[in-house]
Amino acid sequence: MSIFIIKRREFLGGLALAVFSSLFFNALVSAKQEQAVTIEWYVPNEQSVDIQESLEFKGQAIPDESTRENDRSPALIYILVGAVALGTLAETLLKVYKDWKYGGIIVTKDKKGKLLIKSEPSLDRGTIIVDQGKEPKIIFKEKDEPKYKELMDALSALEKK
Repeated sequence: MSIFIIKRREFLGGLALAVFSSLFFNALVSAKQEQAVTIEWYVPNEQSVDIQESLEFKGQAIPDESTRENDRSPALIYILVGAVALGTLAETLLKVYKDWKYGGIIVTKDKKGKLLIKSEPSLDRGTIIVDQGKEPKIIFKEKDEPKYKELMDALSALEKK
């Protein structure tokens, strides 16, 4: 009977270790996803509201005055400036890239540490380029169906630079 108790204790100890490990690693993944980054996203006016909702954006949406045709027309491009969770940004980029009508998206980092996101009409529709400067560019194409983890890894590496 004591052999049964030892096996049961080992089982319970292993179960407790498994639960603890699962919680610990899930917390690490959640923390990584919840890491806040500052963005400056140049977005076409008609997509601005959808992107703000998708990002749960609490920053500023500033009209790009250089894209205003006259005093009565709205700006064609809005600039979203503020902090967002890196995981939410990756999800939004993956959602937007499929619906992008204006070519692709380029993500870079400026000298102040902001992630700059701009549309690039010369790129194939649905292309996302994460440009890490001197490092090779990471390119996702619509036909490749980029995965969330791959994009998160690329954005995380860019954020650390």
